[in-house]
Amino acid sequence: MGNPSRVRVIGPLVPYVAGFRAELERQGYRSNPTCDQLRLLAHLSRWLSSRDLDLGDLTPARLGEFLVARREAGYVLWRSEKGVAPLLAYLRHLGVVPVPEVVVPATPAERVLDHYWRYLEEERGLCESTVASNVHVARLFLATRAELPDLGLDALSGKDILAFVLEEGRRRSVGSTKYVVTGLRSFLRFCHLAGLTPRPLADSVPGVAS
Repeated sequence: MGNPSRVRVIGPLVPYVAGFRAELERQGYRSNPTCDQLRLLAHLSRWLSSRDLDLGDLTPARLGEFLVARREAGYVLWRSEKGVAPLLAYLRHLGVVPVPEVVVPATPAERVLDHYWRYLEEERGLCESTVASNVHVARLFLATRAELPDLGLDALSGKDILAFVLEEGRRRSVGSTKYVVTGLRSFLRFCHLAGLTPRPLADSVPGVAS
């Protein structure tokens, strides 16, 4: 069993260790998960200290830099925003780190992509790299429909899907085209579930011959 009291912390997060531990225990965290979260806090505190940063500098962009550094350092746990969410929630509740501004997607495509991203991450529980790949393909597809009212998804047809796949296939390798086809099927399944298309169209995506 881990011992939370033995996690050593240096840097700007030292004053918040006891309170964060108490909050985790209040939420029902056991010893080992509590130790994991405190070790994450310790790493973040060391990282901030090494760059002469304070908690007020922990913007979403800075947090992204930390997560990249954590992955590059070889850590295998708590390497995404989801992993650091308990700590961020606690610090933001105290008002010691900036709360990110809520950005409202400006275009129909951005609104659909934002919904799709949250669906993949929160409802499907997919890993960060898979979410990013699928959203990338969806963005490519929606770019071809940007001039249509509401992206024309309610009138989307198998012919439109085939034209997109063929166009992508002309300039890609077989493996890269398979990547597009897989991502497109995922996006079209979402479109039907979200009521953006009146009928399921994922099966309209053609396969890619080897």
